[in-house]
Amino acid sequence: MKFSPKHLFAFVVLWSALQLCAQKPGETTFYYSPLPTTVDGDTLSIILAGSFPIDYVTIQARVRIPEFKPGAGRTGEEWTLGFKTSEGTQIGARISFEFIDYDLPAPYVNVELLSEGQVVKSVASQSFSRKPTGYNTLILNVNNLSGEMEIIGGCEDLSLIATLATDGKEMTEVFVSSPRRADVALLTARTSVEPGRFLHSGWSQEDLSQRLSGRTEGVEGWWDYLDRENMPDYARPGGKYRLAVVESQLQDGVYDIIYLGGASINPEQWHPYTLKGKLTPTPAIEGSFSLLWYDAEFNEINEECFATLSADGRILTLSFPLLQSVLRFGRKE
Repeated sequence: MKFSPKHLFAFVVLWSALQLCAQKPGETTFYYSPLPTTVDGDTLSIILAGSFPIDYVTIQARVRIPEFKPGAGRTGEEWTLGFKTSEGTQIGARISFEFIDYDLPAPYVNVELLSEGQVVKSVASQSFSRKPTGYNTLILNVNNLSGEMEIIGGCEDLSLIATLATDGKEMTEVFVSSPRRADVALLTARTSVEPGRFLHSGWSQEDLSQRLSGRTEGVEGWWDYLDRENMPDYARPGGKYRLAVVESQLQDGVYDIIYLGGASINPEQWHPYTLKGKLTPTPAIEGSFSLLWYDAEFNEINEECFATLSADGRILTLSFPLLQSVLRFGRKE
């Protein structure tokens, strides 16, 4: 697998221009360290902020050892890119050089995978500059939902080096370190949170079943997609949704719309019992509600949106006039 540095350049510019301090629903947060800089027997760190556990993290560093002592074997020219976890452990990768002769480039570069501060695997790679004085890049891609980290690296053409299990540990800090003087041209981090995490409703199948048992009147109940009217130029349906509507546990007089299934756009991100929207009764107009809706991309839609319940209580209509779209749902007995 090859990764072009030309494509990475756009990310470098963006990451170097932004530093956000708090994770927002469904958004990506970028961090950077003012560069270039030097570490010399110490550590350069970035603290990862956010009120939610981080689901995805990508960190990148580009580093060189500007001076090294010629010798045979492993002479101490190395640097590490990694994470510190909430448990106080370290996970990452370390680049080291081992020479055969005093004045020849190393035949390969060792990439050592670190877990809890210990080397768990070593990979020999020729993707890197084999002279410590040349800049090398390491990228660590962490998926905390699957508990796996990809190690990508090289000098110019970047390759997948290895993978490492992380067990979903919470990452709190990013660092670059070296026992020798090292020039750090780039240190960035990009984090994101699964959008649905922000919309967890707190309802379960058991709770909903108990709450909605026997309800055949009012807006509360089980609802299945019936049909739609929409202009494709303005919007497209995110699926044939199955929903539940239930009085909110947090807001008096407000009803939660709970997603149960049926998403065709981003189905892997829409989990059952995620909040899909809210209905607020319109004063003095029976069966009419103002509508807040989260679309398939987790964007909040509430401008001039409304919902109506048919007189017989069997059809729930969600209307989005600015998007020239209507969704209808039938009550499921």
